Amino acid sequence: MSETPAPTAPLSAGRTGSRFCSPTGSRPRRGDEPGRDPARELPLRQSRRTRTPSRPDRRGAAPRAKELAPDLVTFCAGGNDIIRPGTDPDDLAERFERAVADLTGAVGTVMVTTGFDTRGVPVLRHMRGKIATYNVHLRAIADRYHCPVLDLWSLRSVQDRRAWDADRLHLSPEGHTRVALRAAQVLGHDVPADPDQPWPPQAQRSPFDARRDNIQWAREYLVPWIGRRLRGESSGDHVEAKRPDLLPL
Repeated sequence: MSETPAPTAPLSAGRTGSRFCSPTGSRPRRGDEPGRDPARELPLRQSRRTRTPSRPDRRGAAPRAKELAPDLVTFCAGGNDIIRPGTDPDDLAERFERAVADLTGAVGTVMVTTGFDTRGVPVLRHMRGKIATYNVHLRAIADRYHCPVLDLWSLRSVQDRRAWDADRLHLSPEGHTRVALRAAQVLGHDVPADPDQPWPPQAQRSPFDARRDNIQWAREYLVPWIGRRLRGESSGDHVEAKRPDLLPL
């Protein structure tokens, strides 16, 4: 577990559609029409990366989601904030709840996403209690608004280093797949594979190799991340959505 990456990216921004489960459909559901195969006609969209709960949504992802009135919105937010020193999970949760309340009145289903367990992550393991507190709030919010919960804290397979990209902040393709499978399970769908299926065995790495990789990661990713935080910047400030509109898969 010592090489587990910093699994916080999925909480870094509010999503309408998400990086791991983005299917949405305009109401009424086309799959309810006779002779239609909803799996083949499901449109897909992803919002812009929005501001995290401590900063206003200046780019309008949530209003855009309400305008489209999709069947499903996957919502995850607060990850960047929760790992910042001095932030309050209670305050973040209040902001999260306001967004959920706003969305649930306009869209079909809002799936609330928890944060990942950081127990095996250097530095972030010390924030595990804070993240857990935030997760408890998110579950309570989901209960109040009757939202399904995508519980990523309990998804053990993403504790493996291979579930994460080189920056240790974003999921790898296989990590995305496992989270998407879990999301589909939460929504009551049959899935072709178990998202918690054990990873294939891999060769044991030496402590020297692990230390070298950690130093390289700190130089390339951690130090710039700290610099952005000190400047009040975010890595998502100039990132646009890949699929901001409903389009066929």
